[in-house]
Amino acid sequence: MKCSTMKGHHRLFVLLAIVIFASGAAVPLLQEPEGAFRVVWKNLPEGMPLTLCDGARYRDLAIERVDGGGVPVSSEGAQVDTSFVGLHLVNGLADDAGKPVGRVKFEAGRAAFDACQVTGPITVDGQTVSGRHVAGFWSLAAPLMAILLAILLREVLLALLLGIWAGVIALEGELLAGTLRTIDRHLIGALTDGSHIKILVFSCTLGGVVAMISRMGGVRAMVEALARRGRTGRAAQLTTWLTGVLVFFDDYANALLVGNTMRPVTDRYGVSREKLAYLVDSTSAPVACIAPVSTWIVAEVGYINDWLEPHLERVSGESFAGYSKAYPLFLDSITYNFYPILALVFGAMIVWMRRDFGPMLAAERRAASGELMAKGARPLASAEMDAAEPVDPERLRWWNGALPIMTLVLVVICGLYLDGVRSIDEAESL
Repeated sequence: MKCSTMKGHHRLFVLLAIVIFASGAAVPLLQEPEGAFRVVWKNLPEGMPLTLCDGARYRDLAIERVDGGGVPVSSEGAQVDTSFVGLHLVNGLADDAGKPVGRVKFEAGRAAFDACQVTGPITVDGQTVSGRHVAGFWSLAAPLMAILLAILLREVLLALLLGIWAGVIALEGELLAGTLRTIDRHLIGALTDGSHIKILVFSCTLGGVVAMISRMGGVRAMVEALARRGRTGRAAQLTTWLTGVLVFFDDYANALLVGNTMRPVTDRYGVSREKLAYLVDSTSAPVACIAPVSTWIVAEVGYINDWLEPHLERVSGESFAGYSKAYPLFLDSITYNFYPILALVFGAMIVWMRRDFGPMLAAERRAASGELMAKGARPLASAEMDAAEPVDPERLRWWNGALPIMTLVLVVICGLYLDGVRSIDEAESL
């Protein structure tokens, strides 16, 4: 009872520290200077305040001269002073190479920057530019908070929620406003976002496929097939790694499909849950971000295209550094994507060489004695999935598991290709 009370007090202390830290993170932002100029960014979501961060790079940033007459920048009546033109000295911004932008040409009260880096408080001819400005450290406060809370509280969802809450407080510059915006803008907005709903539906559908395979006896049949061909934990781990590499089209699909399908296999051969989690994690995102076709490529090629387009416009040519399209540049950059390549290679090496280190070694030794999970562990996998039994245990066929998985992979790849063809002008660029 005493231990439980102390544990409750410990959690309360951690939460109190988070409130204080989050409020402190917002303190530098409470002072929002008002001047004759303001910064606008077209990529900012509607209704969200702009907070500039030292060291951050921005695309399509602009500085506007506010209409005279003493109208504050923060008021809705502020209008652009179109009579403000000519060259003016801008401090606090640098180009992609880190060189200060210096004198910038204003047209109709506005100066636009295709690409720039914030190096400090922005001024125009020594006059203050309105807007929140924060040091680079505070941009890391929210994710660091979420990571530390996940470790201390062992509650991933609560840690993520508190991390978001602290980040929104910093954006809003006020504790109460940040709390309200966390709920009405970020949480509700995330749940109503079309792309987020697609991910939820896709994940739920994958969960249904895995449950169907289990009920059809496909998972148990693959376990028994593996038992006839290889009776070692290394074979089970190698199968997990290979399956993770083959399901390359999406990291969410990889984790759901490989993790749930291979868990009975690794449990059968005494592989710790920690080792299974590592093998799934070291193949899901790494293989998705270097595969020529995957859901990750849409985002990666988009980022590259955002960088490439301004350079193409600047040189007024058909290509920059030999590239006119983002996708060929992505393909050539795969060999320099060191983390995913090394993660895949290292995962295969430790399986084949049977080498484990530190806590993983302790987990494998514990699993060898029959304890697959650490004491007090709370797996995120649902009990319904673990308890799923075949409808007819007498009719176990390995293809009941292999065929649905192969069909899923092929249909997703074809869908990605067809969707990509519709989204580009020239299908040959694929």
